[in-house]
Amino acid sequence: MSGIFNIAYAINDGFVNPTCVSIFSLLKNNKKYNIYINIIYSSLSEENIRKIRMMENFFSNVKFHFHKIEEDRFLRLKLPVKHITVETYFRYILPEILPSLNSVLYLDGDTIINGDISKLFVEDISGYYCAGVPDFMNMNVEYKKSLGINSFYINAGVILYNLSEIRKSNIVDLLFSISHERDFKFCDQDVINIVFDGKIKELDIVYNFKHIHQKIFSKKFKDAKIVHYIGTNKPWKKFSFSAWRWLWYKYFILLLFQSFMIKKRKYNKINM
Repeated sequence: MSGIFNIAYAINDGFVNPTCVSIFSLLKNNKKYNIYINIIYSSLSEENIRKIRMMENFFSNVKFHFHKIEEDRFLRLKLPVKHITVETYFRYILPEILPSLNSVLYLDGDTIINGDISKLFVEDISGYYCAGVPDFMNMNVEYKKSLGINSFYINAGVILYNLSEIRKSNIVDLLFSISHERDFKFCDQDVINIVFDGKIKELDIVYNFKHIHQKIFSKKFKDAKIVHYIGTNKPWKKFSFSAWRWLWYKYFILLLFQSFMIKKRKYNKINM
């Protein structure tokens, strides 16, 4: 099977390294497909842009597109969770900054793509604003009731957006206006679930497999296509030989080795 994957990440300088590991894992496991990766940012150093682009030397099937945006529109939005930055809101404007795309897979930088994800891109999401995996931590009736949500509640770290459907309405403006109404516990994630309520397609947990899933559905860990390291306890902050953490380090080490080999080849060419 061949095809095109349109991917988006929203990042800053502080999150480039883990995002590079995420991107490397995506490319490593999906070599048969043409992959277009959109990097959404307001501030990235030239060095970090080069670091991301370097992966075009590793894989022939990837092209990066960098979209610099102004932060002005996001300055008044609240950030009640310490480890969450303003970039989390950038996914609101994906339909505007990617006008030629009908759909895009948004990924947080703290993800590992541990397999072929081609089936995601043939999901029928017509009539839906997006598709995502239910977030068990926030699925309790009372929390959803407090937000006025009638359907299920998804985690926003992995979302397959139907950009065409979103553009049919003023949904982007609505996301911003509701964000200003009050302090939401989970920022844009709460707002996306409120605004998209009833028009979200449910995906299998293998496409956003979190630590809580490992505890409840441990046998599914080996089938997980996208592993998501939510919260503050990131694997790159604390080494462990547990399968959960080691998976991240596996791709981190592979990326380091690939980078070393590229630099070695360049050095050898210069000194021939």
